[in-house]
Amino acid sequence: MNYATHTQQAIPSSSRDEQAQAQAELNHHLATQAEAVALTQDPLTSRDRRIIAEIIEVQPESVRTIWIEGGITVWVQLVSGGRLPFQYCSVKEK
Repeated sequence: MNYATHTQQAIPSSSRDEQAQAQAELNHHLATQAEAVALTQDPLTSRDRRIIAEIIEVQPESVRTIWIEGGITVWVQLVSGGRLPFQYCSVKEK
C-alpha cells in the first residue's frame, strides 16, 4: 500500500517581503483616501457669517457652521462648541 506524505513548505522570504510591501502600499492608499474624504469645504462664506452673526448678535468669527434639523429648525454651531437655534421670519404673501 502506498502512503502519501504531506509536508508543509516554508514561504520563501522574497514572497514575505512582497506581501509586506503590498500591505504597506495598501495601508498608505487607505490612509490617503481617508484624508481626502475627511477634508470638507466650509459651506459658509465670510458674508454668510457676518449676516448670521448680526442676526444672533455674536462675532462673525464665532460662527462655525449651520444646519437644518428635521427640515424645521436651523441651528448655528459656534466655534466654542455652543449651539443656538437660528430664528428667522418667513414672509407670507397676501
